[in-house]
Amino acid sequence: MKTNKLLIFISFLLLLSCEQPQPWPNQLEPCSDIQYYQFSDPGYDRIYMSFKPHSVVGPFFFDAERYEYSDPTFNPHNPMEFAYARADTQFWGLDGEIWTYNFCDGRSRKIADNLYYNLDWGANGWLLYTGTGHQIFKIKANGDSLTQLTNKSGYNRAGKWNPSGELFFNDRDFSTEILNENGQVLNSILTQPFGPIDWINDSTILGWRDQNFYSLNINSEKITSLNTSPTCASCPYIFNPEANCCYVSMRFGPQKGLLRYSLDGSNTVDTVAKMYPSYMYELGDYHSKTQKFLIGLDRQAWRDSLKDQRWTWSNIILMNSDGSGERMVNLE
Repeated sequence: MKTNKLLIFISFLLLLSCEQPQPWPNQLEPCSDIQYYQFSDPGYDRIYMSFKPHSVVGPFFFDAERYEYSDPTFNPHNPMEFAYARADTQFWGLDGEIWTYNFCDGRSRKIADNLYYNLDWGANGWLLYTGTGHQIFKIKANGDSLTQLTNKSGYNRAGKWNPSGELFFNDRDFSTEILNENGQVLNSILTQPFGPIDWINDSTILGWRDQNFYSLNINSEKITSLNTSPTCASCPYIFNPEANCCYVSMRFGPQKGLLRYSLDGSNTVDTVAKMYPSYMYELGDYHSKTQKFLIGLDRQAWRDSLKDQRWTWSNIILMNSDGSGERMVNLE
């Protein structure tokens, strides 16, 4: 009798365990310390030739590796995990892939294969991006529930989820649309030439206008100047809400590098990291808990002695908030 009761009890426990939702394997608890980050050897050759072409029709570009990696975005709830874009250089076209990578187990997992550009991981657990047909999509981090949120002609440039994950903006040609998580347009603000970058809070968007930083309140539609120091409208940005500043990847000119623009009205600009002549920092993300950047990095080097052919690499690097400790993430 006791044996039968024990078997019934064990069966009951097994039934309960089967009914519990199993966690997606890449949603791990944060590792105890930043030392768990796994890096490959950066392998950067920091001595490059100049960019001056030596051919009327060149220089020609060749991909040094099969895959290009870009657009990293941290998991807001786990700084040891991020999503990124991967493009296969053997095939031409806009469609790229979305992958996630976990620093704790060193594994990458494919999520989707219809990415065009702009990738953001929201506090609601959804990845937001512009995909097939220049429409905005969202997908869960485990690859489930792919959902198309827009069905409009022209370009729908998925921006960022707001901090709560309840809203996102759509950067249209002459307006900034505010949509809820189901894709319903709540407001369309004529903001030309305002270019949205990120959310300062749930009701305020950070953007640039006339080469300066401004904020846009989505309720009052008021635009306020934050920093009047000239910036680059076509350069990638990374917003840091805790430090109230925006990092700009300045690709050209004497200040080429990663610059920090204060947004407190002081117009302060300082250099966080200088770029080598053949470097270009691209889109990235910042996590305040670890004070680390994730940044896409394009590198180039001459392929032959005639200097009319160049190798190119597109990788993702991890960097400290002060610009030190630059390392390439091993995504092989």
